[in-house]
Amino acid sequence: MQSALPNVLVVGAGPTGLVLALALAKNGIHVRVIDKLTTPRIGQKGPGIQPRTQDVYQFLGVLNDIAAAGHLVPKMYHYKLPGGTEVEKVTEMMPILEPSPALPHRNVFMLGQDLHEAILRKHLQKAGYNVENGVELRSYEQFDDHVEVVLAKHNADGSDIRETAVFDYMVGCDGAKSVVRHGAAFTFEGETRVDEALAIGDIYVAEGLSRETKWHAWGIAKTGMVMMRTCPDVSDRLFSFVVSLPGRVDEVVSGRDKMIDAFYEISGRRDVKFGELVWLSKYQPNIRMVNDFRMNRVFVAGDAAHAHSPTGGQGLNSSVQDSYNLAWKLALVLKGLAPPTLLDSYSSERIPVIAEMLNMSTRLLNKTFEHLPDPVSTWRRDGALNQLGVNYRGSPIVIDERTPEGQTKNPSVYVATGILQAGDRAPDAPLNKGGATVRLFDIFKPAEHHVLIFSTNKDVVDTVSAAVSTFPAGTVSASVVVPAGASIDVKLPVLEDKDGAAYTAYNIYNPTETTIVIVRPDGVVGAVLVNTDGIKRYLAKIFSV
Repeated sequence: MQSALPNVLVVGAGPTGLVLALALAKNGIHVRVIDKLTTPRIGQKGPGIQPRTQDVYQFLGVLNDIAAAGHLVPKMYHYKLPGGTEVEKVTEMMPILEPSPALPHRNVFMLGQDLHEAILRKHLQKAGYNVENGVELRSYEQFDDHVEVVLAKHNADGSDIRETAVFDYMVGCDGAKSVVRHGAAFTFEGETRVDEALAIGDIYVAEGLSRETKWHAWGIAKTGMVMMRTCPDVSDRLFSFVVSLPGRVDEVVSGRDKMIDAFYEISGRRDVKFGELVWLSKYQPNIRMVNDFRMNRVFVAGDAAHAHSPTGGQGLNSSVQDSYNLAWKLALVLKGLAPPTLLDSYSSERIPVIAEMLNMSTRLLNKTFEHLPDPVSTWRRDGALNQLGVNYRGSPIVIDERTPEGQTKNPSVYVATGILQAGDRAPDAPLNKGGATVRLFDIFKPAEHHVLIFSTNKDVVDTVSAAVSTFPAGTVSASVVVPAGASIDVKLPVLEDKDGAAYTAYNIYNPTETTIVIVRPDGVVGAVLVNTDGIKRYLAKIFSV
């Protein structure tokens, strides 16, 4: 742990809290991360890592480890009943797509949450911070300039050590039963689907099921369904399972034998022999979200802010996006470089996205229990679910001078249509720098804005360079992107777009015209400008210096 007093208390050390802590650490902010569990979580829950989350993980420097540990989404094999051995249909839930210059990450990785969290903890440790397990938030009180909390450290003998501590801000990443959310005036309205409860968990299979990477499925959710997914990232004998047995889920989760009985009853596959049960739990779909992501000096993120069905693989990924959206804003405010009002944009940007995410995942849940005749329709999970189209068009802190007024908002915050606009995901592109290939994603950093100057006009570049130099070191950087064969003698780094990938991705069709794109620390386009005057206008929305 760093010696300086932490500025931010992160409550909860799942992916939401770990990403937030890591992003804050990379911004030079001192954090303290606590989790009431005495040991890290076990289990393969929440295994899908969407392409947009992979973008974030590249910026944070963890993607290589995630990719090495995970695997692509396997096909789903639906078996005929009765009998349960003959394959009736094979569903490709997510077709494998080739990467493109603008979209280097297009396929979902599967990685169990326990290994996922272990990788994030390792990188957080490299940044100088450790998760404090067995430490629980008991209560807190907000003041004008700080949050005072009461913590309890759980000892092995069952006793607790109480501690009172003070932080500038606190973020609740402590799940659907969030103590942080309950301690403030957050509402959490929605519904609970009691009749659609599931039994979930992990179990070893000794024999009877193929150990190839695949998803096995028997039955339908409405009357009785069991799904078993191999987990090669842990062991070729470990399977993650989901059981739907309407009206009898409590019986199924009462123990290993009842879970196995349910498998035999639904699948008919008594040739399958089971080993150790790793974990087993009842899951009831909750469809809820808070009214606001911020109450003064307290924030909520991830499952503490929104609950949803697991269909679509949106929950964990939306949680990561929550954290990455908040981290850079909180860092600038804590450094005294931005006004506290910047933090209001966390709610204004994330609430519309989460509302649409809940609608999408609920529609998929309904499909699952309605059981459409074609399993492809029920189980297909591609398209907008990759979150690459999630956007903040129309946000109060973005500026778009290129798109005509009135067209800067989008019908969907999940699908970015038309040309690139402020609020969209910033595309990647390969560029030439002094004979070496560099990618925009290698340039974008979680602690700074980056200004891309698409121009060969030296006066324009010098003006932008002068504007950037007025901001504190490490907060705003800039590069010049020139067309193939062009050159310019300036102090800023010059990147040659040999293949035209950057100009194409950023929809710049006339290379003789100047376009300035400012990319935020979270990889979102903060501004699309057609002249240099807009730079200070945009940065004035963010900075107070």
